[in-house]
Amino acid sequence: MHAAVSLPVPTPPSPTAQDRLRQAAQRIENARQTSGAQRKGELRKAAQEMEALFIQMLLKQMRATIPGSGTQDAGLGKGIYTSLFDMRLSVELAQHGGIGLSDMIYKHLEGLRAYDIPQNPHK
Repeated sequence: MHAAVSLPVPTPPSPTAQDRLRQAAQRIENARQTSGAQRKGELRKAAQEMEALFIQMLLKQMRATIPGSGTQDAGLGKGIYTSLFDMRLSVELAQHGGIGLSDMIYKHLEGLRAYDIPQNPHK
């Protein structure tokens, strides 16, 4: 008789921090090629994405300081749920005022001339 083999449960792909940074960098690159309201919109979205990523990292680190809140004992499901929850919460917070970081990032990016905005180094 053969022992049952348990296979890992497939998880839905979620964007990594690196993916989210690339997305924000692409928005900044798009802003370099536009002007006016469209440029401001791209810069605003990039700033919000950067703030959302920061908030998500902050939530993850804060959660790690709470005894018994670790996902290692709770199984794979809780870890995935918690990660997705934190990601969605961070996006919602950033889109609705956040912690003020996106405003500072936006003002900095808006003040740069189009040729001052760094090009995406990952190309």
